[in-house]
This record gives sequence, C-alpha cells and structure tokens, in this order.
Amino acid sequence: VDGQPMGERHSFTFTDVRTDHAISVRFKQNYAVTASAGTGGEITPPGVTVVAAGSIPTTYSIRTQTGYKVKSVLVNGADQGAATSYTFAPATANMTIAVAFESTPIYAVSGKVMAGDKPLSGAYVTLQTSIPQKVVTKEDGGFSFTASAGKYDVDVLSGNSAYAGKTVPADV
Repeated sequence: VDGQPMGERHSFTFTDVRTDHAISVRFKQNYAVTASAGTGGEITPPGVTVVAAGSIPTTYSIRTQTGYKVKSVLVNGADQGAATSYTFAPATANMTIAVAFESTPIYAVSGKVMAGDKPLSGAYVTLQTSIPQKVVTKEDGGFSFTASAGKYDVDVLSGNSAYAGKTVPADV
C-alpha cells in the first residue's frame, strides 16, 4: 500500500481518505494434486490437496486390502509401476495420482497361542499386513485370519503381564 509492504493479507481498508493511494497485489500460484484409488486399497491423502507453486507435495502412501495388490500407479498419466508410495517433484502444474489394484488369492491363516501346554485365551494376535489385522484368541487359544500370499510377521501380545509378547514370521 502506497509502496510499503503489508505482508500477506486477505483484505485492506483505507480510512479517512484525503489523497490518492496506490495498492498492488501479488497472488501466489496454487496447484491441485488429485489422488484417487480403485477398489482394493487406499491412497493417503485422498482427494484434492492444494499446494503452493514450487513446493513439494506430501508423499502419497498406498495400502492394499487383503486379497489385493497394487497393479499400477499412474502419475499425470504415466505408469510408475506397482509402487506403494510416491513423492512428486516441486509443483509447477496441477497433478494427478491414480492407483489401480488387482485381486490376488486369499488364504486362511490359523494357529493357537499356548502358554506351555495350556491354551492362552484373550491374547491379542496381529497379522502385520499392509492394513494390520488384529484378533483376540478364543478359549482354546485359537485364532484365524485371511491373507494374500506373502511373508508377514505375526505379533502376539498375551494380555497377561506374566507372558512376554512375541513376533513370529509367517509364510502364507
């Protein structure tokens, strides 16, 4: 205003005007990043994110649901392969990221949690898939999950301080 910087403002009001004044405005350029995911998983953050010109948008994370894997990630129409995350270059235009998933066979994973020779009911068992699955063991110590083929960790937390938690590798 009148040659003096006023910082970032959304409005300015002239009061007691008795002479000519000059006001100049510079607008920041913003761009939209539109993220979408098909059936079988999710992308974070989803939807439209507004970023300032020259800034680097957040890294986009991709997670699959049980029974699916990433088929392709299209960034501005160009296939990036079956990535599970993507970071854009500094923003110079509107951008898109679209994820497609494809189904994979699902298998049953089951077992029993034992404390010595006794079943441990009420233990928390977590299959560490891209979206972790958590169940509580039954009275006989039994548990079950469904999972796509792969290598996973199974975390067991007894719910009883007398027994330490344990992580066991599992091939599905």
